Amino acid sequence: MTCEPPRHLVVTFGGESSIVDVVLAGEGDQTLLKLTHSVPIEMAGSGAGALYVGPGWDGALLGIAQYLAGEVVSDPVAAANSPEVQDFNVSSIKEWIAAVEASDTADADTISAAQQAALAQYAPDLVRPD
Repeated sequence: MTCEPPRHLVVTFGGESSIVDVVLAGEGDQTLLKLTHSVPIEMAGSGAGALYVGPGWDGALLGIAQYLAGEVVSDPVAAANSPEVQDFNVSSIKEWIAAVEASDTADADTISAAQQAALAQYAPDLVRPD
């Protein structure tokens, strides 16, 4: 959609109306990365739709931070499934739940269902049957 190297990228993600906008800004050795993923409510279903993708973006940004810190992994899939990353994902899911609850854009049952789906996706080894 839009590519203005090296500062701005806008692409679709999973559908024409699901827009990811990435902006890099800064000076010297400091760079701010701003990522916005906009999805129409019709596609997301409710604010709880954030739980299906938000923790994934958090994990991707964690991976970028680790890479920039010199932590290069040989197997990204194994790293993403490590206990440490799954613990990070559980924390991320909790933060996304708090944001959705504060937004008042989803009811408790919808949030609970999205939470279970997010845990199964992003922390499968930590999910405990009820």
